[in-house]
Amino acid sequence: MKINKYAVALVSFGVAVSAAQAQNLILNGSFGTGNLTDWNATGSIGISPVEGVAPGDTEAALFNSGNAAPTGVLSQSFATTPGADYTLTFDYGTYGAPGVGGQTLDVEVSGSSTLVNTTATSPAGGFNTPFELFTLDFTADSSSTVLMFTDSPGNNTMGNDGVLDNVSVVDPPVPDASSTAMLCGMGLGALAWIRRKLV
Repeated sequence: MKINKYAVALVSFGVAVSAAQAQNLILNGSFGTGNLTDWNATGSIGISPVEGVAPGDTEAALFNSGNAAPTGVLSQSFATTPGADYTLTFDYGTYGAPGVGGQTLDVEVSGSSTLVNTTATSPAGGFNTPFELFTLDFTADSSSTVLMFTDSPGNNTMGNDGVLDNVSVVDPPVPDASSTAMLCGMGLGALAWIRRKLV
């Protein structure tokens, strides 16, 4: 029982270290400011705490609210390292009559060239917005990269709104030699301490 307790503590420590190293490069990615601060927005797009947000959040970006035409575009630039790998994640859903077909969102990531160019399709609508988590990987080719979400022109916006939340771009850190040595030393020290406790 003791070794299980200490092992769980070590695993938790490792997870905490990894989480601390990963940083979201997107500002206001969960729209927690209650507005579109840090984003460039044009067309029919706003913020809503009412029409459904992803679990654990309080605000979301809302496309084509009030039966407006699907003209919303949301973008943000962020610093990147050429040749480094990144992971984009976001939650996308449809607020509308249950069973109504989902909305689509054009997703583009670009630097010196187009790195991602795809379309995300949300689950069928619901008045508790059903969300799907999307994950896309890319490799940066410039020091500045732009993420852009565009409401697809063919969306049926009559009583249906696209909802975007929890936008994140993370650069999975690769520890350098000194950091790796330090973590290994800490782990060995912890294991030695556990052995003493169990003797």
